[in-house]
Order: sequence, then C-alpha cells, then structure tokens
Amino acid sequence: MARMMSAFAKLRRSAEVLRCARYFHQWRDLAWAYVAAGKLDYPFRSTTRAGHTITLEDWSEVTTLWHVYCRREYRLPAMAEMVIDLGANFGSFSLLAAERLKGVRVIAVEPFPPTFHRLTDMIEKNALNDMIIPVMAAVAAKDGVVRMNAQEDGHSYARKIVDDSVEQAVDVPALTLATLFKMHKIDRVDLLKIDIEGGEYAMLEHCDSGLLRQCHTITMEYHDAAKRRVIWDRLESAGFQCVRHDAGGWSGLAEFRRT
Repeated sequence: MARMMSAFAKLRRSAEVLRCARYFHQWRDLAWAYVAAGKLDYPFRSTTRAGHTITLEDWSEVTTLWHVYCRREYRLPAMAEMVIDLGANFGSFSLLAAERLKGVRVIAVEPFPPTFHRLTDMIEKNALNDMIIPVMAAVAAKDGVVRMNAQEDGHSYARKIVDDSVEQAVDVPALTLATLFKMHKIDRVDLLKIDIEGGEYAMLEHCDSGLLRQCHTITMEYHDAAKRRVIWDRLESAGFQCVRHDAGGWSGLAEFRRT
C-alpha cells in the first residue's frame, strides 16, 4: 500500500509539473521551489503563458500559486461568466479565472489592506480592470467592521478575523454576501470560491438559502475540520450536493453543486 501511495504521489506531482510548464514561462524555477524546496530570490516575478505577471513574496505564495494553477484545487466551470473570489489574497485564482474564461467578470474580495493593494496592483499592471473587480472587505455575518490579525511575520494566506484580545490587528470593513450581491447587482453566480480562514461558518450561517441558490457551484477550503458537518448540513439544506471532497488534516477542500 505504501508503494502504491508513493507511486500515485509521484504521478500526481509529474502532472502538476507539466501543468506548470504549460502555464508559466518560469516553470523550472517554480517547480524547483515547490517540488524540491529550492530557493528563489524574492520578490519573484512570474509570467504566465497568457502574458500576465504576478509577484510572489515568499515560499508560501509559491505554494498558493502552485495549488491554484498546477494542482487545480479550485475547478472552473466551463463557460462561466460570473465568478466571486472570497479571500482573493494576491490574486492567483482571480487571474486564472480571467485567463481561462473568455468574457468572465470576477469579483475579487480581499480584506487585509497590504494584500489588497498587491491585488489591485496585479490587476492594474496586467490591464485586467474590465475583468477583475477588487473589493476590500471581509465577507462576514453582518455589515460593519471586523478586526484582522496583522502580525508582521504573518503569511498573506493566513490573515483571519480575530477578537479584541489580539493586539496586532487592524480594522477592516465587513460585508454580508447579500450586501456584496446588491452592491454589484449580482443575481447569478457560476462559481463562488471561498477561502476565508474559518470565516465560512459564520458567513454561511447568516446567509439566506435563496441567496445561496443564486450560485451554481460553491467551492471552498474549509477550516476546523471537526466542524465541517455544519457546512454540509447548511448547503444541503439550501439544495446543494457535495460533488468533490479532498479531506486534509485541520482543513480540506470541498465542491458543492446546486441540484
């Protein structure tokens, strides 16, 4: 069994490297950094075969880019016209959607100010303003203001909502999913992608089922796996079925489709 699992891992890794070569001019550098834990000089500027550039600040961002482009953790529905990217980070998934889906509109939502500025910089430098609309906000249970951890050594992917006991934190605007839909006149979503570091539970709990059903597919990285049944129950009650589940340790990936 161990040999079989090792062979499967090598096969998957080979497929990922081939995708990396298909998507990026600097694929050797990216593969060296991700697969072999090789060192890169950061910030590292990577150029896609579509002619867009994206800048990586550290190894964790190489991992994020790799998982989005090469591992295909989030699948894009064919012919999708409206994509919402909750937890857009520095923009890797939004960029992939803009490259692969002709005429798509992406609402890229990122709350942490320095990361949001990197997102907008990526959009502007690649002249993607007509396709990717950045929104600086946390999607939460209610409109208002929330606090996010702002430790200097924190990675861009790990910023999350915290309480008042955390000293190194910053206030950011918060929106419900309903408010986001209203602001951008959204009545149909082909793909709602969620990666908001545990905030998915409160967001889904306070989201109307009718609003959720305006989404065809919901794909997410969930956190605190011991609670994941809450997500399944909530989305199944709203008329969704889980069509893909990759369980990890504390977190995992799940894709739900409206029935």
